[in-house]
Amino acid sequence: MSVSTSSGDLTSKCNNYSFILSDFGGFRVAVNNFEVSFEQKMSYPGGWNWLAIDGDKEKEKDWSVNIEKIDAKKFAVTASGRYYKIDRTIVISDDKIYIADRIRNQRRDILGCIISNFAEPAMRSISVFVSGNPADSLQEVQCCAENPTVFFGFNENGIGLVLEDDVYRLQSKISYRNGIAEIKTDQFGLGEDSSYTLCWSIYPLNSNDYYDFINLLRRNWDVNFQIEGPFNFLSAGTVEDMSLTQLATLLNIQNTKIIALNPWINYYNVVNGLTKEEFKILMQKAVDKIHGINPDVRVLAMIHPAMIGLNTMNVPYKDSRIITKTGEHYFSEDYSRVFLKEKYDEGWRIYYYYPIIGNSFLKKLEDDVDFCMDSIGTDGIYFDEFSFAFRRDYARYTYDRWDGHTVEIDTITHRVKRKIADLGFMTQDACRQLVDRVNSKGGICVANTAPATSTMQRLNALRFVETSQPESYCRNCPKAHLTTPIGLGYPRYKLPAEMRSDKQIMEDIKAKLDQGLLYYYYGSWNDSKNILNTLFPITPLELHAGFIIGDNKIITNKSGRFGWQDNNIGRVWICDKSGNLFYDKSITFLDTDSINIEIALPRNGIALVEKLPVSLEHTCIPVRILLEEYSSDKITFNLLEGSASKIIIEDERFRIENGKEYSILIDSGNGTTMQSSHAHGSTLIFNHNFTEGNRIIIQKVGL
Repeated sequence: MSVSTSSGDLTSKCNNYSFILSDFGGFRVAVNNFEVSFEQKMSYPGGWNWLAIDGDKEKEKDWSVNIEKIDAKKFAVTASGRYYKIDRTIVISDDKIYIADRIRNQRRDILGCIISNFAEPAMRSISVFVSGNPADSLQEVQCCAENPTVFFGFNENGIGLVLEDDVYRLQSKISYRNGIAEIKTDQFGLGEDSSYTLCWSIYPLNSNDYYDFINLLRRNWDVNFQIEGPFNFLSAGTVEDMSLTQLATLLNIQNTKIIALNPWINYYNVVNGLTKEEFKILMQKAVDKIHGINPDVRVLAMIHPAMIGLNTMNVPYKDSRIITKTGEHYFSEDYSRVFLKEKYDEGWRIYYYYPIIGNSFLKKLEDDVDFCMDSIGTDGIYFDEFSFAFRRDYARYTYDRWDGHTVEIDTITHRVKRKIADLGFMTQDACRQLVDRVNSKGGICVANTAPATSTMQRLNALRFVETSQPESYCRNCPKAHLTTPIGLGYPRYKLPAEMRSDKQIMEDIKAKLDQGLLYYYYGSWNDSKNILNTLFPITPLELHAGFIIGDNKIITNKSGRFGWQDNNIGRVWICDKSGNLFYDKSITFLDTDSINIEIALPRNGIALVEKLPVSLEHTCIPVRILLEEYSSDKITFNLLEGSASKIIIEDERFRIENGKEYSILIDSGNGTTMQSSHAHGSTLIFNHNFTEGNRIIIQKVGL
């Protein structure tokens, strides 16, 4: 006999939303007049149980649901049957609703459970995003762990959902059909007398913009990291063949700061025909040559954390092999033929392994890191395909062990068919150990693929995602919305010769920015400087469709007014559709502790706004400033409107030396005034009654 009981008022109100819990375990969330219902369906052998809005759902006869309101902001739901017990805790806060579902196996056998959470708006949403993609562009996202979100927008309101724990993120698929979003795992397993807690959150917003939801989530997850660049790939053989002048020109035009240098350590022997000593010498010469031109360029060795070229007669690391359903060591037929060419006929293959704490392949990867950084002298490591969870085919699962959570379930009987190991879950501690090893040597990590777990999200590494051809929508881009938001450029070698131009690179940068991403080069070397030369470093604070707001820089492919809550002067760079970079004398508006700059872009152009370390304490607003020059030895600007009592300059491109004397020339149009001031530490301050019409020049005394 099924039972449902509750106690007291099952509602809660916050600043901008209300929460209503049902007697049957489901609930509703309403933001103004926009309401979404949430229900959960869980399999048991032979049927389904529900935490529902009403009591007419199917369930086992022993299924019971008990509801308790702990306090005004916390609820407890306890549901149990013959096979499992669910202890659901719901915590209400100002910006989100946090749900923790602790599931305990009550049988003396392994339990498999298909779990679906349904989110259904009471009215048709204006916009729906599934894993960051517009829902009308897809049916189901098979791999959503990098961006495990659903967002509904309606009028001026929105409701977002995000998965929080690692297992739920890795196992789930998200779909949207007939006005209902479904977040489903058909792989959840528990051992005898064991439990696990699935965690997810709901974000009610007074906005219908998906990016407002993502930006709030990025702040809560603390993933707004500083991003270095520009980044590109380069061959050590190419570096060896170039003259110093040619190489210096190449690096200077792109202002390259990070280079992933091949050959790969995984294949130098079989693909490049090198001995280990020959590989070392080739790489050392290239590193030294690059550092000789610019010691600030970080040169990274290239490592794949799963693939290695081996002869089938001698396959090592037997405790680390990825084993297929049929019990065989997995190798890639396609990669083997493409990479190894004639070596394929000699019995060589690209085999797949996985690193976990204590196994031999992790030791091999650690030795590779040490060899590259300690013996060759690289400044860090580029890890390719660093997440094992970016797809569900090869290299995702191994069938020779169990991870304690992942199973194959019969969709008819709901019984477990097989225990497997999800390598996205199994490898994360080893990946963390590799990154920590690089960082401990003072190195940096750049990694392909976005993180799929909270552990990987916290790593000190720059992550990017591979993308598609310029001027096309790329479903892969939103995978980077919850990490360092970088899209890898489209590889120039895949384009016809007539498209390999600076204009094509600009189109590619613009296409990534349309989806809220910054840009890393993929082997493309432009002929002239572009917007990326001055973009990095940047710490993104907000992502948007077409522009990104950083702590001191904004990049946009949209015209409009952009700025920060600050009193600093801004500088604007414009890049036209052909990639030509020029300084734009835009006007800075200061009004009530905010800076705004009006941007008028040429067709298909991109602008970069810099917040300079030059600020004014205004006495009359609004203030309008036209910047003429900001260089290493001079700052010149015009005060077009308003007044100020103080100018404060911090050390950056305009160099400030402690104790040194600096001058300020104030030209009112009717005469000039000269003052001087000495720097205190890295700060320079001028006090004066600056008024409308003043032209101001600041420089070091003696120049």
